[in-house]
Amino acid sequence: MDLLNKVCIVTGGAKGIGRNIVEAFCEEGASLCIWDLDIKSLNALGKTLIKNNNILNNKIIIQKVDVTNSYEIRKAIITILQKFGTIHILVNNVGLYTIDDITKEDEKNWNKIIDTNLKSVFLCIKEVLPTMIENRYGKIVNISSISGKKESIFASPSYCASKAGIIGLTRCVAAQIAKYSINANCVAPAITDTDIISILGNSKIESALKSIPLGRIGKPEDITNAVLFLVKDSSNFITGETINVNGGSFME
Repeated sequence: MDLLNKVCIVTGGAKGIGRNIVEAFCEEGASLCIWDLDIKSLNALGKTLIKNNNILNNKIIIQKVDVTNSYEIRKAIITILQKFGTIHILVNNVGLYTIDDITKEDEKNWNKIIDTNLKSVFLCIKEVLPTMIENRYGKIVNISSISGKKESIFASPSYCASKAGIIGLTRCVAAQIAKYSINANCVAPAITDTDIISILGNSKIESALKSIPLGRIGKPEDITNAVLFLVKDSSNFITGETINVNGGSFME
């Protein structure tokens, strides 16, 4: 298994797509560093992973981390390095979704979404890079969105801007860190079957479904499978790319 004993950070790992990624990494034998603000869900996930996968406590670190705060990120990384000695993989999955249009979105919401969805990616990469550069190895995967690549009739301006920003940031970073044999890529899902889509309501979900040629909304495992490909050695010659996981609703 490519991920056996690889040290992996997954932000927003307690629920939804992040949890599915964590569970897949666990099955692959990775050492897991799971970041989230929801400590109750984090602890429950940790117990479930240990019970269902027969792994030891020393393979998992559960950390409540505000990924918009560089001090908290730095402190969490120090703990990881003390326990595992290195970091191989970073998955920037954390994100908030809002649907206010331009006439209703205010500056407070804009700042919150940009900080959570985009600034966090910059900060996490910035703090993880020294270890990856030292090792001359690293895999960074950022979760963007179809809303960062095409017009969205539902998502807020801040959400669309943050997800487009992730794609641009990934390309910039990928070009700058390639000389250290570190890969940085994106995954851009369309609507995915997680709790977060409840904000849309049934009518909007049905409307979104009609735009998907494959005839269904995404499942968390659809996104996880793309992430798994990008963090394994089979993707060593791929960097700065964005993989669309959207059932054909946006084709390039």
